[in-house]
Amino acid sequence: MPLNFTFALSQQGKASNLSSMARVIAQQGDIPKAIALWEQSLEIQQQIGDVVGEAATLNNMAGVIADQGDIARAIALLLMIFVGLYREKMR
Repeated sequence: MPLNFTFALSQQGKASNLSSMARVIAQQGDIPKAIALWEQSLEIQQQIGDVVGEAATLNNMAGVIADQGDIARAIALLLMIFVGLYREKMR
């Protein structure tokens, strides 16, 4: 396996773990900490070009943020999904 592929897989695993932890922490009610973990996951996903992971993370964040009443921010996050998917399709 080429080194960059192995690195991307390990980074993808790290991003996935961060996102999973964020989901559990959000369910426990610590929304700011969950958002911080999702943001870390999102940064990794963007670095490695994981568009699907990025979309899932943004969707999870949007759901929690909408539940907190910040509908405008949730919509902005959902729009980021569409922009990212469109950009990927145009490649």
